[in-house]
Amino acid sequence: QHNSGPSPLPAAQSLGQQQTPCFAVAYGSPVTAPDLILVRAEYPDMVFQKDNVRGSLLLRDSMPPGLPFTVRIISGNDVLWQETFQTGTGAERRVDFEFSVEEPANQLQQSLDGDATHHTLPLELQAEIVSVTGESVPENNTQPVRLAVVTQRHHLLILDGRSRWE
Repeated sequence: QHNSGPSPLPAAQSLGQQQTPCFAVAYGSPVTAPDLILVRAEYPDMVFQKDNVRGSLLLRDSMPPGLPFTVRIISGNDVLWQETFQTGTGAERRVDFEFSVEEPANQLQQSLDGDATHHTLPLELQAEIVSVTGESVPENNTQPVRLAVVTQRHHLLILDGRSRWE
């Protein structure tokens, strides 16, 4: 295994072709470092302003069991969704979420030019794990959540070549 730089396989093959002995020396702990990782956020790309966003967060947990931690989605300083869990599953876990985007979309719309009418707004939120004591890499606890919020209803005109009773 290697975790830095280019793959060592081409160098090992070259040494093998030259009949040069190559000795691999492994170092480091065989035990995974205690860490909580927010691997991925899954959510729709587009949502209507009055709707709720539903999605899931994929977490990887290698912490000692029994420690409480909080997962949340924030907009600036406002918490849109949060839930508390316990560490120690030793595997990946999927956490479902649901929250309304109406308030953050209204705040974003008010901060933009008041004379302009926007059909969609780019809303950037943050999914995060609140760091737990003893975690080895707290930098992998956040993921951006980028949504397009549709603020106006769609209008549709259907033209047909013949009359219909429906």
